[in-house]
Amino acid sequence: MTRFLTSGRSRRLLTLALVGALALFVAPLSRTTADIHLPVVQVEEHWSLLINDPDPDISSPQISTQMARSPWAPRFCNFHLNSCDVPSFAQGGLQLQVWRDSTNLAVVTSSNRATMTTSNELVEWTQYLKLTGASLTFGISSASSQTWGDFSGVQVQIPGGSLLLDEYSADYSQQNSGVTFGANRVSSLVLVWSKVTYADGSYALDSTPRVVFSAPLIGSSGDGAN
Repeated sequence: MTRFLTSGRSRRLLTLALVGALALFVAPLSRTTADIHLPVVQVEEHWSLLINDPDPDISSPQISTQMARSPWAPRFCNFHLNSCDVPSFAQGGLQLQVWRDSTNLAVVTSSNRATMTTSNELVEWTQYLKLTGASLTFGISSASSQTWGDFSGVQVQIPGGSLLLDEYSADYSQQNSGVTFGANRVSSLVLVWSKVTYADGSYALDSTPRVVFSAPLIGSSGDGAN
């Protein structure tokens, strides 16, 4: 067997050559979108609400979902279904609200103030936070229901505050949304998917369903019976 001995200088030259060759392959990998910060310009959430047997006399059930640009942001947005509570409580309808802590900053109330009356009604909608010029907008798209029909197109501007959407969290929305009244009249409330869109048009889709509320099995006890 023949042994080939390499001097220290030769080994160093060989090492430098190998490093140079590897750099030809490694360098392009570092120039990926993962290493380039792209600001988020829109976040969307698609929701599904299934009602079992509503009670129109007391506007039951009532639902509220919440979105914020960040879990730590003082400003947040609520979407109320089947009731409105700004400036005072009223049965039926839909309402978009913007809050800073406990102070209401803006509100938009639907012109259709109908109350849910249809058993087994399925309500679906997409709610979004969108960077529009020098402000953020909270709005609704891709909506369908029997009570209010297609309620897409309603939106409200968020006054003041940061415009950064990079810290958006679907988990925050799940944890701060729910059935506020008449849970026994709801079969399910689910955040079906969420989508983050970047400045270059690319996006990240989270298709993991987040169950906010699911009716208990028959025979088990539950809260919120109205």
